[in-house]
Amino acid sequence: MIGLDIGSYSIKMIQFVRQGSDLAVSASGCYRFSEPLPESGRRRHEMLVEACSKLRQSAPFVGDRVVSALSSESVNYKNIRLPHMPPGELAEAAKWEAIDRLGVDENEAQIDFINAGEVHHGDEARDELIVFAVSNERIKQHMDTLIEAGLRPIAIETTPTALCRSMAQSARRQDDDQQVRVLVDVGAGFSDVLILRGSRVLFYKPIEIGGRALTEAVAKELNLSEQDAWEVRRKLVEGFVDADHDHKLFGSTRREDVQRAVKDATRPILTDLAREIGLCLRYYSVTFRGARPDKLTLVGGESRNTHLSQILGDELEIDTENASPLSGFDLEAFE
Repeated sequence: MIGLDIGSYSIKMIQFVRQGSDLAVSASGCYRFSEPLPESGRRRHEMLVEACSKLRQSAPFVGDRVVSALSSESVNYKNIRLPHMPPGELAEAAKWEAIDRLGVDENEAQIDFINAGEVHHGDEARDELIVFAVSNERIKQHMDTLIEAGLRPIAIETTPTALCRSMAQSARRQDDDQQVRVLVDVGAGFSDVLILRGSRVLFYKPIEIGGRALTEAVAKELNLSEQDAWEVRRKLVEGFVDADHDHKLFGSTRREDVQRAVKDATRPILTDLAREIGLCLRYYSVTFRGARPDKLTLVGGESRNTHLSQILGDELEIDTENASPLSGFDLEAFE
């Protein structure tokens, strides 16, 4: 089975083999796009087909079965509360609530839900559900792209289930079962906030703030095209230093001055993101009457942005760290 992560700036593939009771990485690869991946359309399809094909050729992947996740933009989400009822009745009630509140046609979409757990609504105990729906057409487009790339889709995840599953291996120690963690996946279009207790999803919310908004702010501040602004941000985040390339991107302006201008341009957006995450944490504390998480874990394409980590830590008064989703796997067995 191959795991596929599709981002706006790169895609990643990974495959595992079982060694006794443990898992080891047998193949992996990353393909970086020369331009940001479009949200939809023929160009997106062509770029993904080419990237998937090249990745499979670059490492010893075995077979063609693949599991991937839909982007946050592809799926509609809503938190609802329903009275306790048997599982079958709960599933049916959740479906009809999703149809009503998300405005979808049951014949044109796939609908499901996550039961986050019991909450109290006044004196009444209810189930907190995260319902979601995705159009059949979007699923077909996603699958058609994978099939044309020579892959065979076995399962398609949503963002919260994919994030939860990706962190499960590193959190399977018994003392992690009741630990509450907050993950923030900062991508191009959205930042996905996920609160977990052990491997159970308690809260999920996509926030429409991501790398694309940061790039637009930098383009406006430095009077650059969005492509050049994206390149400037990428080089600064990666710490890439090359005199000729720096001159092309920064001209006669010192790199340090550009870095300061980028920080000034993106600070208001990152402050807004911190405020939205703070509201998510407050909702969790009130809804589940639990202690506020004391650590925030960053994942996604923007997670290496130290300015992002600093702003979130300062504004939310919380320790931040980068995720290590492969910490529970053997990474040396096939080197």
